[in-house]
Amino acid sequence: MLNRIWICFPLLALLLLHSGSTAAQTGLVRWLRHDVNLTLQQNSGLAVEEIHQVALVSNATTFQRIIPTDRLNSITNFRVLEIAANGMRRDYRQTDTPADYTFQLVSEPGQQVIELYFPANTASSTTFVLQYFVDGAVRFYAEGDQLEWRPFGEAAPAPIDSTTITVNLPGGVAKEQLVQSSRGFPTEAFIPEANKAIFKAAGLGSGDSLEISLSFPHGVIQGNPPPWQREADRLRFWSPILGWGAVILALLVLLFGLLALYGWWYLRLRVPSTLSKKLLRHSKSPPNDLSPALAGVLLDGKATARHLMAILLNLAAKGALHIYGYEQKAEDGSAKTSQFIFDLYNVDQEKATQPYEAMLYGKIFGYLGASKRELHQVRRTIYMATPELKNQLEAEIAKAGYFTENSKALHRQYAAFGGAGVIMSLVLGLVAVVLLAKFSYLVIAPFISLAVVAAAFGAVGFAAPKRTKVGQKEVARWQAFKQYLSKLDAAGAAAAKDNFIGLLSYAVAFGLEKRFVEAFIAAGAPVPTWWSIPEEKLPDVHHEKAYAWVSNSFMEAELPARPEKSRTKSVIRRLGTPKEGGNSLKDIQPVFTAFLAAGFEVFSKTPLLGEDEAPDFEALGQPQTPTPEGQAK
Repeated sequence: MLNRIWICFPLLALLLLHSGSTAAQTGLVRWLRHDVNLTLQQNSGLAVEEIHQVALVSNATTFQRIIPTDRLNSITNFRVLEIAANGMRRDYRQTDTPADYTFQLVSEPGQQVIELYFPANTASSTTFVLQYFVDGAVRFYAEGDQLEWRPFGEAAPAPIDSTTITVNLPGGVAKEQLVQSSRGFPTEAFIPEANKAIFKAAGLGSGDSLEISLSFPHGVIQGNPPPWQREADRLRFWSPILGWGAVILALLVLLFGLLALYGWWYLRLRVPSTLSKKLLRHSKSPPNDLSPALAGVLLDGKATARHLMAILLNLAAKGALHIYGYEQKAEDGSAKTSQFIFDLYNVDQEKATQPYEAMLYGKIFGYLGASKRELHQVRRTIYMATPELKNQLEAEIAKAGYFTENSKALHRQYAAFGGAGVIMSLVLGLVAVVLLAKFSYLVIAPFISLAVVAAAFGAVGFAAPKRTKVGQKEVARWQAFKQYLSKLDAAGAAAAKDNFIGLLSYAVAFGLEKRFVEAFIAAGAPVPTWWSIPEEKLPDVHHEKAYAWVSNSFMEAELPARPEKSRTKSVIRRLGTPKEGGNSLKDIQPVFTAFLAAGFEVFSKTPLLGEDEAPDFEALGQPQTPTPEGQAK
């Protein structure tokens, strides 16, 4: 499609160049003076003399004058003169082949082209005089005849410093019997004497248009209406009617079209709120059994990274997962990095009852039964699964009747009809311009309005609510619960301290985790039970192989030689249950906060492939080659 659009630009450029060439004067920089003397004869013929004092580009060899012929019968008796700076005149010869001091006549549909040829220009200005005779340039009416003239065609092809158009009539016409008018560029019009009218203008720019008109009593000259007069009168009558009519119709189409679309949305697509304001008061407990992730999707209208993080935390809250974090120093001891571990030891995996929970289980631990993973090992696998996890969340909401199942199909249908309407409107508009442009180009206005209405129709489909009426009702209830969590302070957290684990995943799903965690830290909330290694998994701290268990079985990383016994106890104590007096959430705040941030990053940010990162075959459910002892099984 884009290729077709780009192809149109050269074609359009060619058309513009062609249209410009019909009015351009070859080698012309500007007119210093553009005077026209029109002498109307008794037989209605018109003798025309044009004086062109022009500035040409250096070394120009041609000058072109184009005369519109749509409002006259014929042009004859051409004569071309060049007046030198010293007043010397040189006649140009009419020839069929270009030569110095010659001119050619080229008749084209609707215009007569005069091409002048001369030696390479070196003068600052040059004066050309064109003389010719026009037949059929006067309109005849019973109430008075009329002469109209466009001195430089449809539009000035170059700037004009000054122009004077003088009209001379046969004898017998008093000054008060002459009526002057002009269209386009403003002119100074006056009648200095009987039988003569003058129009003056200055400072015309390239593209400016000017048409002068002089009316005089019928019978002053002899003649009959020219063949083009009837069509011109018809255009003059219908052009303003069609132009203004098209503008008014366009406004009506736009107004009533948009009103109709609003009515369609209001009656067919809008989901009205039928709930009283009482339901908007805060609620201290979830209104139904929706999981935190699904509740967040319901409120936001789509699944995001924080909803996926809520799945992970809810698995831990249900007792289906253990999570632990610790800080690890770099080899040179200059910095610390947070590491996070997922563990399935002695948990009930059957509590992962939802499809999206089972899927996240599989992505973390693989489908071959692994029971322990570090976050950095599976971050790429988890990130690649996020689109499918989001789709599953939205599918579950739709299955519960809260989302419209075919909302995407509805969007596509509206977009298709809207796009077809835009294309059809523009095509019909172009046809109307081709057929009626001679009256007014404004005839395309109603079709542009139709295209706007059609585009708005396509957009209405995307404005259709994704939630059903039932879903909208549940949103109000869940908003009340979200309002409760958002306003929870230290006092409220102290009252709900025992429910921190259950509420945390909801706070994350609603995007309130920062304020929520700070409130519970201030209330002295304990460390979540899932944030540690189960006690029964810990070795005896006095066992000689305790350090080996920590380093090989749990840490999966090479550690320095076994430290002193007291250090071994510290390591095991740090990896196990918190030591006495260290069971507050505040004690693990830095690591816990880092874990939440790392979780959001895993679900939302594309991971970089490290040099030592290898494909996680087990997490992908693929066979893997035997690994050295001490690595993950």
